[in-house]
Amino acid sequence: MRNLWFGYEDEPYRSKPKKRKNKRSKHKHEYAPCLIRQKWDNDYIKLTDYAWHEGSYCIHCGYIRNIYFSWGDSPQDDSDLPKFEIDSLFKTRYVDLNENA
Repeated sequence: MRNLWFGYEDEPYRSKPKKRKNKRSKHKHEYAPCLIRQKWDNDYIKLTDYAWHEGSYCIHCGYIRNIYFSWGDSPQDDSDLPKFEIDSLFKTRYVDLNENA
């Protein structure tokens, strides 16, 4: 008759999955206000139809801190704040500091 009981010595070793830690920045973030909108690659819709949203970004690395959504009239279009276009408003975490629209 076979012994079906396995002790802890008989079980194969399984390593625990390592937890990913958030990458810490090597600088103190300094945030500045800006205007952000999503890029659209649609020929039927003009880019001027989409409003700019107020936000803040780090002036050193481009990390997006906040985006304040404003639907409708956007009086910020003639503002002197830096303007950035990003791929997705909800997934993109950094703006490209070299491209200032």
